[in-house]
Amino acid sequence: DLTSKKVTQIKKGDRFKILEKRNNWVNIALSNKESGWVYSFYGTYTDLAPTTTKQVKDKEGTLKTVTIVYNGTNLRSDASTSSEVVYRANAGETFSTIGQTGDWYEVQLNDGKKAFVANWVVSSNQKGVSSDAKDKKAPRKKGTLNGLTIVIDPGHGGNDHGTTGARGTDEKGIALQTSELLSSKLRAAGANVVMTRDSDVYVDLRKRVSIAHQLPADAFISIHYDATDDSSINGFTTYYMHGYQKNLAKAVHAGLSKKISLRDRGSQPGNYLVLRENRQEAILIELGFLSNPSEERSVSTDQFREQASLGIYNGVVNYFDSKLK
Repeated sequence: DLTSKKVTQIKKGDRFKILEKRNNWVNIALSNKESGWVYSFYGTYTDLAPTTTKQVKDKEGTLKTVTIVYNGTNLRSDASTSSEVVYRANAGETFSTIGQTGDWYEVQLNDGKKAFVANWVVSSNQKGVSSDAKDKKAPRKKGTLNGLTIVIDPGHGGNDHGTTGARGTDEKGIALQTSELLSSKLRAAGANVVMTRDSDVYVDLRKRVSIAHQLPADAFISIHYDATDDSSINGFTTYYMHGYQKNLAKAVHAGLSKKISLRDRGSQPGNYLVLRENRQEAILIELGFLSNPSEERSVSTDQFREQASLGIYNGVVNYFDSKLK
């Protein structure tokens, strides 16, 4: 924690072996005899194994299949967006995987050829997983989130800073901090929570949506902070795109409005990719305007993030309680 003794200082670009993860802290090996704890936000997780192709199998040794999520998806000759397109697939087409290189699946085409497809544009189907899996979950009691899977999507990350406030606040940072608080509350209520990112890394928007589809998620909540050219504009907004997302947006917005004192801009339709392309119940929350200096000062505090995450949590619980018979 922040009150413990400093062991040393490390520099940008340094790499360390991870010994342990605890909450939002990571214990890293500084030498053969010395270790230290660093807040996970200040680093990124990297696979130290070489990026060679490896077979992708389930627990029973059966090769996985992947299903294309979007019409016109490019299957390429190599594991790169700059490589040649060898086939364009439509949503619903399924291919057997024969390996994996980084974020790319190597798949077998119908004509026997091999190709690569990015993991953020497919749904991974494993043996034993079916579309009615949700119906087989254990009964859930009121006030809990047992058996529910919720994706928390901290906006931006890595080289995408989002907006930067008048006082220098980066959206990507406080979006992640707010998401971590929300995640801990939802997990405490029994939910299976998946973060689209848990450190300062860039994640493609379509990959974020793909995560929701692959699980499949009972709810997808994207956390953002707003900005505009007019520094006088303020308030918080909850967005949805499709009709099946509207009730979740209204419930979460109502919970939020009871916990924070910003101007209430309501829940309303918003044409954002993570909502538009999402088959799950998905919402996007803008927690105040960083372009408003006064509001930036308010929303960048620990107290605001705690209250905002509590309001969202209450809204989520109330929404799923309302669906119980």
